[in-house]
Amino acid sequence: MVFVLAILLLLPIVLLALWVLKVPSSPVEIRGRHILISGGSSGIGLELAKIAAAQGARKVTLLARNVERLKEARDAVAAAVSGSSDTEVGFVSADVLDRAGLRRAMAEAGDVDVLVCSHGISIPCAFEDARDEDLDTVVGINFMGTMNVVKAALPGMVRDGGVYPRSIAIFSSQAAQAGIYGFACYSGAKVALVKFAESLKQELFLRKIQISVIYPPDTDTPGLREENKFKPEITKILSESSSAMVAIDVARKAMDGIRAGRFNVSCNFDGHLLAILCTGMSPHMSVCYSLAEIVFLPVTRIISLFIQYGWYRTIRAWLIKHKN
Repeated sequence: MVFVLAILLLLPIVLLALWVLKVPSSPVEIRGRHILISGGSSGIGLELAKIAAAQGARKVTLLARNVERLKEARDAVAAAVSGSSDTEVGFVSADVLDRAGLRRAMAEAGDVDVLVCSHGISIPCAFEDARDEDLDTVVGINFMGTMNVVKAALPGMVRDGGVYPRSIAIFSSQAAQAGIYGFACYSGAKVALVKFAESLKQELFLRKIQISVIYPPDTDTPGLREENKFKPEITKILSESSSAMVAIDVARKAMDGIRAGRFNVSCNFDGHLLAILCTGMSPHMSVCYSLAEIVFLPVTRIISLFIQYGWYRTIRAWLIKHKN
């Protein structure tokens, strides 16, 4: 009883503190803006492009390597909003690891209002079995590739003129919030993106550029279907503990988070639990969400202990079975 009364007495003070301490944020307008999406030729990036066009973006630019796939994606976006939008849909071809090529692509595309880094790759396997070239590919494309895209787009985004706020959205993964057998390299690269985004938030919030980090679960995309062809059996078993989503639903959640100016953007219930567990030094953007983090952290930690126990039992049983 005393504990409950103490909580009730402290609650107004906590709410006031959360209100005072929150990082300033503003909604991000999509209508009339230029949105550039890396990894926009397929999967979540393509669905985001369709949503941006449907919401009245002035221009949507897709960035990827394969020109033929980019042409098909451009036509798909244009067809999805045919007759209902004046959006200019275009594309630029560049490798996210080619800094010079990215600078040329950004110059061709023009200044960007909303940048979405949705490209990525996963090559799951036990770390001791990973090939050196695969480690370079996963870290390079996911981490260095994202930094390269942001670096190339940033000069135009901080330039005076146009409408503010602008936005940079970075796709991380639920694998950054909970490490999974077979994803050591991928999880590490995706965690690095979170800390990159946290630092970027501090550097750019006075320049009126919002930062969002999206944490999708397994999502039905061409990339996942390719990944599943060689994913270790135990990784598949563990991944089934989190519900999968389809690309359009993840894209809708991502766009809602971007438009709201949220830093952490979860895509399903599991993601919200993981966000509470992994909040760490993430910017405090919402009084309600931060209060939920404070109140429910002990509960989510207890849940996580049971989940971890189940994972390790599954891994032990699988390894013992396959070593005999």
